[in-house]
Amino acid sequence: MPIVKSELKIFPYDPRWPLAFEAEAVRLRKALGPLALRIEHNGSTSIPGLAAKPIVDIQISVALLQRGRTADFSLSGLSSRTWRIGS
Repeated sequence: MPIVKSELKIFPYDPRWPLAFEAEAVRLRKALGPLALRIEHNGSTSIPGLAAKPIVDIQISVALLQRGRTADFSLSGLSSRTWRIGS
């Protein structure tokens, strides 16, 4: 197996990260409705003042996970994705 070298870039804290999360959370709430109990900004970009990779991590909490169930979401303006719950 070949060795792959990749470079990890860390950026100074950007006060626009929480704003980017809020914009995405609005679209996710609209698309998912009551299915999404909570939509939270987590990961390093959620910590004020912390340098991080400029990737906003979002966690969506639901009431019940059902193994093997799939759901298709077309998220207004976001790419369509299929989420598989469980394995």
